[in-house]
Amino acid sequence: MVNGREAFLRAEREFSETAPEPTLDDLRSDLARAIGDFANQNFADRYGPLVGSVVENTAEQILRDLESNGMKAREELTFVARELMNRILRASNS
Repeated sequence: MVNGREAFLRAEREFSETAPEPTLDDLRSDLARAIGDFANQNFADRYGPLVGSVVENTAEQILRDLESNGMKAREELTFVARELMNRILRASNS
C-alpha cells in the first residue's frame, strides 16, 4: 500500500511539472545524431572514424530538405484542391 501511494505521488509530481516541448530543430538534430551514432558504430572500422559525423551532417541536411519540400508540396496540393473545388462549383452553378 505504501509503495502504491509513493508511486502515485511521484507520478503526480512528474505530471504537474510540464517540460518544454522540443522544437523541430531539436528533434531533427537528435534524429541525425542517432543516425550518425549508428553509422559510426557499424561502419567506422571500414570507412574511418569520421563516417559518423559525415553521416550526421548529411542526415540533418536531408531531413531539412525533406521538411522544406514537404511544406512546398502541401502548399501546392492546397492550391490544386482549391482550384478543383472552384471549377467544380462553377460548373455545377452553370
